[in-house]
Amino acid sequence: MTAPPTMRYKRGDTGILQYQLLTYDLDGKRLIPVDLTNQTVKFNMKPLEIGEFPSVEGGACEILDEELAIVGYAWGVGETDVVGFYGISWSVTDDDTNEVVTYPQEGPQRLFITPEI
Repeated sequence: MTAPPTMRYKRGDTGILQYQLLTYDLDGKRLIPVDLTNQTVKFNMKPLEIGEFPSVEGGACEILDEELAIVGYAWGVGETDVVGFYGISWSVTDDDTNEVVTYPQEGPQRLFITPEI
């Protein structure tokens, strides 16, 4: 398994962050969309650098496309204000069993908040 490429977002942008949740099939050979039936999705973001950086823990997400497992997170005030590298992940909770699985499963997705041009 390899980590996904770094995502980029401009400082101060507030458009919805979209992400496709994928998991390996039973053979472990190809990626398929996560089944989001009866699931709740939360967004997490932590800085990968030392200093004063915003973080998010358990941010509410919207399931934008259940079949393709595309989820979205609407940024809160100040969450994209500081340029730097962040680790982001998506916690998926089964509404029936309360089982939690975090994606991507290879470890946090890297997000770089870039300066404005």
